[in-house]
Amino acid sequence: MDLAGVKLAIEVPEEWAAGERGGAPDAASRWPRGSALDAEIHVGVRIATAESPLRDAFWYRGQNVTFEVGRCLGSPSRPGDWVVAVYGPRGCERVARFDDALRDIDLVVDPVAAASFRHPLEDPIDEILLIHQLAASGGALVRGAVSRGDTGGAVLTLEHHNPISDLPNEASGREQAVLRIGSRDDEVWLIPVSPDAASVRPEFHGRRLRLEEVRVLEAARQPFRERLDPDTAACELLAHVSAPVHFPEGAESAASTIRRIAAKVPVTLIAAPQSASIVYFPWGNRHAGSAFAPPA
Repeated sequence: MDLAGVKLAIEVPEEWAAGERGGAPDAASRWPRGSALDAEIHVGVRIATAESPLRDAFWYRGQNVTFEVGRCLGSPSRPGDWVVAVYGPRGCERVARFDDALRDIDLVVDPVAAASFRHPLEDPIDEILLIHQLAASGGALVRGAVSRGDTGGAVLTLEHHNPISDLPNEASGREQAVLRIGSRDDEVWLIPVSPDAASVRPEFHGRRLRLEEVRVLEAARQPFRERLDPDTAACELLAHVSAPVHFPEGAESAASTIRRIAAKVPVTLIAAPQSASIVYFPWGNRHAGSAFAPPA
């Protein structure tokens, strides 16, 4: 799999790969076959009873699942492994375990719940792995809308802390994108990310795009456009970054990356008036007709 430029190799057990699962084609048969030698992350999947070894963890609640992330006890010479335990209607359904090197992941999938997943890393495990990888390699995961820029690159659109409720779908802020700093001084790359490839525009899917500008939309009485200074721009961007609460070092890494990006890419605050309310006229009512009568 390619996860925003990070290559993952998944070893699927025979129990998962054999035949049909839940009336749908096997997920493994839809993945591209290739060598695992070039992958940055290797995932070994086991079908077994999933039990979390965590005693102290951070709990998160997603749209359809609840999951915990924490660290096992380590030793003075080696920190403990990270653990992501995902819970569903059947209790603990998946447990992923990995160390700071993030090279090899052990993933246990409960046999009763396995048929309900499109792939073993399905949300939220794929996002947790990506956030940890970005923290180690220098990158950040942000929520925003991606559109084409004037010079062929990408524009990232964000909503201010006071969201504009009637933004168009392409600027709804529900998409995700990875930001990485390039080798040149003014170079920042954007890679769209989505758990559902169909929700990413075809011209952007799987592509690395040069980030031209970041636009922050704000509701205001009067329209205006203002270029933000790097410090203010970094604060605006940080409000949209997926920072790992369970991993303070990773959050600090993401914040450092955002500060560097804000100094390289123009960030513009755009204020737009709120949409006027619609007044409905019941045309069958005689009082409505008098509204258009000439003055006496």
